[in-house]
Amino acid sequence: MTSAPCCANHPDRTAAAPCSRCHKLVCPDCLTVQLDGEFVCGACSRRFPYLPLPWDELASWRHGAPRAFARSVRRVLAHPLKTLDQARPDASGLQAITFGVLALVLAAALNVALLALFGDRDTMTLIALASIPFGLWWLLVLPLGEWVVLRLAVGARCTLRAQLRASGYSLAPLALAFVPVVGILVLLPCCALLRLIACRQLQRIGWDGALVATVMAPIVLISVFMWLRLDVVIQALFG
Repeated sequence: MTSAPCCANHPDRTAAAPCSRCHKLVCPDCLTVQLDGEFVCGACSRRFPYLPLPWDELASWRHGAPRAFARSVRRVLAHPLKTLDQARPDASGLQAITFGVLALVLAAALNVALLALFGDRDTMTLIALASIPFGLWWLLVLPLGEWVVLRLAVGARCTLRAQLRASGYSLAPLALAFVPVVGILVLLPCCALLRLIACRQLQRIGWDGALVATVMAPIVLISVFMWLRLDVVIQALFG
């Protein structure tokens, strides 16, 4: 009779499955299940703590951009804390911004198409025109302001790249904007909450620092913008 294989770490225990990375046979206590269903032993999990999002590995992703986008959306929405904690904060900021642009374009195009069927041209035009300034604000201006607040409030370890990544992946809920107008309006608060989570997880800071950055940055930026506009008006009137 052939005896059952033993765990590589615990010879007195029966092995359950091989680690998908080092291929050692280990017992259930030594295995952890990653978000993508991969079985990894504790040693490999500690050695490779990051689990990149499919969109971050688009160049080497075998199944194409649509599937990489869909899987990234699913992982970010299903397990935001764990997914963003395992994502690399120093990966490409441009890649995450591209993800956010795609989610925004998808939501806007879907809503415009549905509104066109119902003949609501005014709302359709409003959504189409508002998407560009909203994207610039959410993906470029706001992360810059948040990064400045983080540097002042938390310290030098916070990076602009991580904040750009947080901004891009925080727009994942927009991929679910199936209901015209209402869908976007309902999902925007979800994006704001996900932005807070992404800021905390990718910057590796506490909830207090993330909350200060995501709340104070838009207030400061809007105040500066209003002051600049007011200054222009005053110069036009009295200059």
